[in-house]
Amino acid sequence: MDTTIKRWGNSQGIIIPKTILAKMEIDDPDGQPVALKIDAKGRLIIEKKNRLSKLEKRFQGFDLQPYVKEHGHKSELDWGKDVGAEIS
Repeated sequence: MDTTIKRWGNSQGIIIPKTILAKMEIDDPDGQPVALKIDAKGRLIIEKKNRLSKLEKRFQGFDLQPYVKEHGHKSELDWGKDVGAEIS
């Protein structure tokens, strides 16, 4: 399938047809992370990346070691024995 490069502000963009997005299993393309690569023959490769969950976004860039140094926790806290259907 062919498409063209178009000016988009100070950059250039490529319109990706809906049929290609469907083959890439991208249902909601707005904000979908992708990886761009150029292979040895100069071909552009677009790979779908997984979106981060809200929890993963909150902890993105979190480094446990500085937190431990600042707060003094050396390991997980012991909350006692399981009392229900907790996952252990």
